[in-house]
Amino acid sequence: MLEIVVNGLDRTAVATALAAGIEAACVPGVVEISAGNYGGKLGKHLFRLRELVGATSTAGQGQGQGQGTGGGGDSGGGDSSGSGASS
Repeated sequence: MLEIVVNGLDRTAVATALAAGIEAACVPGVVEISAGNYGGKLGKHLFRLRELVGATSTAGQGQGQGQGTGGGGDSGGGDSSGSGASS
């Protein structure tokens, strides 16, 4: 298991980094890609992982690969909250 924290200057930068990370992580042997939401305590932005990779992506289409929410292994939501630059 790996935990990766993504910080960025704005929402677009974080979304781009998350999408690239998800794409890179979708290799044989990866069972789940998930993200913690923490009730928005990490920042004002909410990223839906499935939307980041888009319908034309190969991410999550392999056997056993999916996206879920953090904490408990629920594979339904796939949301991540995060912050951009501090104001």
